[in-house]
Amino acid sequence: MNISQLFTTFLKCDYFVIIPKIIMLMIVSVCFVENCSAAKKLALIALIQDKAMVNIDGQRRLIKVGKTSPEGVTLLSANSQQAVVTVDGKVHTLTLGSGVSVYDAATKQRKLEVLISKDSLGMFSTQATINGSTTVNALIDTGATAVAMNRQMADKLHLTAHAGLEQTVETAGGNAASQEVIIDSIKIQAIELRHVKALIVNTQSMDNYILLGMSFLGRLKMINNPNHLLLEMTESTR
Repeated sequence: MNISQLFTTFLKCDYFVIIPKIIMLMIVSVCFVENCSAAKKLALIALIQDKAMVNIDGQRRLIKVGKTSPEGVTLLSANSQQAVVTVDGKVHTLTLGSGVSVYDAATKQRKLEVLISKDSLGMFSTQATINGSTTVNALIDTGATAVAMNRQMADKLHLTAHAGLEQTVETAGGNAASQEVIIDSIKIQAIELRHVKALIVNTQSMDNYILLGMSFLGRLKMINNPNHLLLEMTESTR
């Protein structure tokens, strides 16, 4: 077989048809990965007959009924009041000016628990880490409206410089001057709360501990047993 015959035989094969198809499939696959990632946030901007203008992750898309955006949002129906779309097999109804997080329904929750036992004095005591660095002794006090400490403890925790205007508070020993401060974070075992109101009190008591009052405890669920106090917090996870 000479060269001319070989070339003719090659032309009769399907290589020239198959190879371009493979290349085209590869290109389409790449485009799909890059441009068709699932949408996360949707907001309806405008409604037109059989069309809807939807903000998809910050990108405006005009979608016709029955058509799908590059992000995978399909418009099922549209009227003068609302648009119905589907994303990743889930149906969402959008109204003008409203937004929806596509993965809200997929949000999971976990429960964090801290068990505190009574000490030898019959008090619920534990240790608290303040602003992620300093650990101090802490007493649970449901009768206190806020987390409280004396000025010496506030100096140790580097909180004095951030204290607010002076005010008078009622303590077990009578009225006392105090200053309000916001603590960035308070953590006891598995539970951490941020931006917690606290009071720096001018008192000679509380030399080596802080009181964990209701500005901290009020954000948790408390289950009080004779010898134990269970604190619970539920947080969202993805």
